[in-house]
Amino acid sequence: MTETYEETEEKASKTPAAIRNEGCLKPHLVFVLIPVLLYSISMTLFMAAQPWAILKIFKGDNGAAGEAAGYLLAIVVGTGTITGPMWGRLSSIWGRKICLVIAIISGTCDVIALGFPISYRGLILVKILSGMTNPFFTTVSACIADVTTPENRTMGYSLLWGIFSMSSIGLPILSGWMVKTNRSDLLFQISGCVMLTSLIIVLFTPETMTREVGDNEPSSTFDSQQKPVQFRWNDVNPLYPFRLLVRKPYVAALCVLAFFIFFTLVAPSELALWCNYRWGWDAFKMGIVSSIIATIGLLQVFINAFIAPRMQQRTVVIICIICSCGASSLYTFMPNPYYMIPASFLIAIAGVVTPVFQSMMSREYTQEYQGDISGVFIALKGLVWALGPLSSGILWKQFASTDSKVVFPSINFTISGGVSVLCFFAALVLFYAVGRKEKLDVEEISPKSINQEPVEKTPLLRPQTN
Repeated sequence: MTETYEETEEKASKTPAAIRNEGCLKPHLVFVLIPVLLYSISMTLFMAAQPWAILKIFKGDNGAAGEAAGYLLAIVVGTGTITGPMWGRLSSIWGRKICLVIAIISGTCDVIALGFPISYRGLILVKILSGMTNPFFTTVSACIADVTTPENRTMGYSLLWGIFSMSSIGLPILSGWMVKTNRSDLLFQISGCVMLTSLIIVLFTPETMTREVGDNEPSSTFDSQQKPVQFRWNDVNPLYPFRLLVRKPYVAALCVLAFFIFFTLVAPSELALWCNYRWGWDAFKMGIVSSIIATIGLLQVFINAFIAPRMQQRTVVIICIICSCGASSLYTFMPNPYYMIPASFLIAIAGVVTPVFQSMMSREYTQEYQGDISGVFIALKGLVWALGPLSSGILWKQFASTDSKVVFPSINFTISGGVSVLCFFAALVLFYAVGRKEKLDVEEISPKSINQEPVEKTPLLRPQTN
């Protein structure tokens, strides 16, 4: 029996997860995205109502509530940043499914907590525990790397973050209505039940991790000499996955640039309290605006599907930086709420930078290190969401509180615009001065190759045994 070159190339184009599960229920991107959809619905209901629950705890003090909201978000994301790389490494040992189960249970406890009487100190404790034991984004990112090829991985990551935008369409209106009618406790309980539903889906879907990592068997490249993966103490060291950055200075520079670009996208996290401060909007009105912004945010999926693949990734990053700077300028100087519509368009385009950076980092490493690099990326993104809201809350307290000496509620957007300008020049230096050229999918054809005779593809003969 012979094996042609076409068959060999087809086998090489398959994902490791598909090769492992030939002949049975195969891992697919759909199986990954369904739990993501349910998880995002739960988090959208929760996040839309959380600022108003905190405002209620502080008896209507916008300054104190904004500061507390910043601290709480910084705590949950900060602890997740510390433990995220560790969970990424452990998901390559225990399996993705086990880590997803732990993450969903932890997230359920987090969203249900506000559905019962709880103090501010109790919330801090819940956020610490949730941040330490919720590796959802890290594990899901590794799952997407398992079931996609490097060519379509950007699209997979785009769908991951696009689903969160899609889940925000209409749901903030529901959250705002329930808060306005004093049913916020029921809302948080419903949110927890929706998240538990995603747990059922995870339990009945196939494992996406490749065999050579999870089962201690030879890899999908049919290397029978590969040594099995064994547990080591370094696997629970949160800093151990960052060794990948030491080996590749270019990826380390990408991480630094991504950190500051993501920081410019954090400012809208205080948008609800900002609109309440400037125009007296309640939760219901803010829910309508959030749904409109989420609808516009779906533009990211279209851009990553049809526009970004036709451009170099570094060009996409620079365009995203310019759009982020424009959005910050509109938020700072807008005279009326209608300017949020063009600002939302610019934020939607700027958000494309997240899956692009994730793909740029992922494709630099082999399948063996996808769990590690996913943990590093989520830790990077988490660090931004830990420090960003923290600084936003402190600035909000200083410039928008009832006893502020200088009132400047747009201070966060102004700082984001300044950081965007610095990122623009840094990106030019990294990509065009010291960076390297990207590999294009289209092969260059020289005049000599046109005149050459085509090479006939012959079958690969396997040795015959008598």
